[in-house]
Amino acid sequence: MVSYVKLTPAQLEALTSRCTDKLGDHAAMQLPADYGYPDSLALCVIDAVQSTGIKYANVLKVTKNYRNYRLECSRFCGLEVKPQARLDV
Repeated sequence: MVSYVKLTPAQLEALTSRCTDKLGDHAAMQLPADYGYPDSLALCVIDAVQSTGIKYANVLKVTKNYRNYRLECSRFCGLEVKPQARLDV
């Protein structure tokens, strides 16, 4: 059974304020242009699941392998894959 914490508007505002104080303003956050996978839900899910491990280098290896696999599959099934999808790092 799932239980939810119910916050009053004042508690929610206090929590939001505390998080912003500790973590910084999300709107001001600058991420690299190549951060994330805006064109691939599959890569987002793979990254999220694999990120629970110890080393992020393993995440990069798995996502690279998946991208290369999809590129190779595109030759046989006629899928359109962006050329920059292949990673040889």
